[in-house]
Amino acid sequence: MTTSKSKSTNKPSKTGAKAMKDETASGTDDPFNPTNLRMSGSYASPAVKEVVMKIPARKSPSKQSFFRVHPDPGMSPELPIFIKEGSSDDIYLVTPAVASHISEFVRICRAYTCVYPDGTLFMWVKPIPDPENPNSWTVSAHQIADIAKEKWVRLKSNQNAGSYEYGEAIKQESQGEPKWPDMDISEILRKAFEGKLVDSETHPIILQLHGEA
Repeated sequence: MTTSKSKSTNKPSKTGAKAMKDETASGTDDPFNPTNLRMSGSYASPAVKEVVMKIPARKSPSKQSFFRVHPDPGMSPELPIFIKEGSSDDIYLVTPAVASHISEFVRICRAYTCVYPDGTLFMWVKPIPDPENPNSWTVSAHQIADIAKEKWVRLKSNQNAGSYEYGEAIKQESQGEPKWPDMDISEILRKAFEGKLVDSETHPIILQLHGEA
């Protein structure tokens, strides 16, 4: 008597395998399921510290922008400065040891640390007025710089009066608080006069003024 053995199998049918695959693909573990790719909560950009690479030294602020002057007197030092003739902002810082060699061309200036509403820094360099022969342009510039320590102002030239004037922002609060950098004055000067420091008797500026270049 022959006994027939029936073969049993646990393999799912093709239809069942496909169903299981579809179920997995649409489940919570599927990395390509759009539901699993939704961002929850608020994701702000990682904190980044902005680094100021260059601070321009200027003879005057922009006539089209309001600006403020840093209220700390230590942020607006007196410096020996050489300004190249015929150039608006070709300004050089001169070390005291070298300044004596070109004293007739060097002016003692106050370099005001300033900022525009968007946070852009600059140094406003103005000669110290001669008490025996005051220049109305220079005197008015320093007066306006003092006002700008407390208010957003915009510089204007009055050719008829021979002096500077200023306008105040009507809504001071709309300009926001000045964004002063976390830098000391030495770092600010380094960024303002990088490549424009006359610190040697062989500097091209010295040679040019002495007719040696």
